[in-house]
Amino acid sequence: MRETYLRRHGSGDGEVIALVSHEGPIGPDYAGRPAPDPKMFGLPTQDDGSRNDPLLMQNMVSSTHYQLDFEALKAASFPGNHAGFLGGE
Repeated sequence: MRETYLRRHGSGDGEVIALVSHEGPIGPDYAGRPAPDPKMFGLPTQDDGSRNDPLLMQNMVSSTHYQLDFEALKAASFPGNHAGFLGGE
């Protein structure tokens, strides 16, 4: 995703949306598929040259290397799906 973003701005954002929307297992050939068309997600198709998106620049590398503590998460009373963060909407 980050490499696609570095090549073409809207396509990197589209890859993030495609990945988080994907249902089922992600097979070994997933990374080799073509990047989705940014128009599918209402993203810009013209590249303005900026590369300052916090998710795809500085956070992509650090977040993909973070090691979750699954035992601590299982023991916590933690709501899923952002339900605990939006005020019950």
